[in-house]
Amino acid sequence: MNDKENKDAMQELASQLRCPSGHQAEAIADNMSTSNHTMIQEAIYTLTLMDKSTILEIGFGNGKHIAQLLDVSPNIKYHGIEVSEAMHDLAVRHNQSAVETGRAHFTKVDGSGSLPFPDNHFTHIFSVNTLYFWPDIELSLREIHRTLQDEGQLVLTFVEKEFGSKLPFTQHGFTLYTDDELAEYLYEIGFEEIQSMTYHDDTISKDGTPVKRTFLTVHAVKSENG
Repeated sequence: MNDKENKDAMQELASQLRCPSGHQAEAIADNMSTSNHTMIQEAIYTLTLMDKSTILEIGFGNGKHIAQLLDVSPNIKYHGIEVSEAMHDLAVRHNQSAVETGRAHFTKVDGSGSLPFPDNHFTHIFSVNTLYFWPDIELSLREIHRTLQDEGQLVLTFVEKEFGSKLPFTQHGFTLYTDDELAEYLYEIGFEEIQSMTYHDDTISKDGTPVKRTFLTVHAVKSENG
């Protein structure tokens, strides 16, 4: 593969990671679900879910992990938003019974950062590997803050900036952050008790190569007086 072909392939991969579509969508989704497994598990663990938690996930992919969230308690309610119509349809298919009983709700959004939910609605909001694609991170975090209840929890899991910058596909439309950069936004918007945890795992990169990945999980709480 020459340089132009390689660049074109990485641009296409980056586009598919942002919004899986077409005949590749299900395969991309399965790959993301597998390669992101450790990251998803750490995010779920950090959420510290409770009996009557109301969860919002930003970017749920194929939704195969959602049953794990709902299994914590029969009183948990899940909402998820996605920019990809293909991912929306896959997640509904994989969680059909939860959709039919009203425990899981899936919504396709435009990706602007605005959230189609009322103020103070969720006890927990989380997202894994999506903040790179948010066009306005401050707007997105303000919307998260608005829709969280007082003392609600936010968990964001993402690859560490130095590691991520070395991946060939992140050169195309990704905005990478350090935990300190993210914490500055969170503090300014009104979050508190901000904690960052660093993890390392062995996985297969989205371009098919084995990598030792460094990723971060940032946990923050909306102050009681919001």
